[in-house]
Amino acid sequence: MRVNDAITGLILLVVAIAIFAYSTTFPQLTGMQFSAGFWPQTLCVLLALCGGFLIFSGIKERSGGQAWVRLDEWWRQSGTLFTVALVPLAIFFYILFSDFLGFIISSLIILLTMSLRFGLKPVSAIILAVVTTGVMQFVFVDLLLVQLPWGILESVVYGS
Repeated sequence: MRVNDAITGLILLVVAIAIFAYSTTFPQLTGMQFSAGFWPQTLCVLLALCGGFLIFSGIKERSGGQAWVRLDEWWRQSGTLFTVALVPLAIFFYILFSDFLGFIISSLIILLTMSLRFGLKPVSAIILAVVTTGVMQFVFVDLLLVQLPWGILESVVYGS
């Protein structure tokens, strides 16, 4: 799929404006010359400039006869829409079920499902899901000290 740069630039510009507006609500830090929103606002200005350049570039391309959106041939293949929808569906699955199932089981289900859908062989998909889940568990829990939900594995881990 090819989306004209003007559309992408407009999205970046809207996001930059929204984040900038929200960052104005950040508190003034005691003893600091700038508020907590200074750096987000600075990045938003840069993001808005990039969005403006993309809009200009996209309008220039459009004058050459380019379409706003052009779908590639693979979009017409059967199952493409489900494959594209699989990523947001995985996010919703995690949001809905991670407290009950826990991070490990949710991650294994999501990674295994996506790996199989994207064409990995079952053995490779299982290995990828297990290794990736283990690495994420180690990095987030042990290194970054982020508490991930244990879910139904809590009684196994803590023996209660």
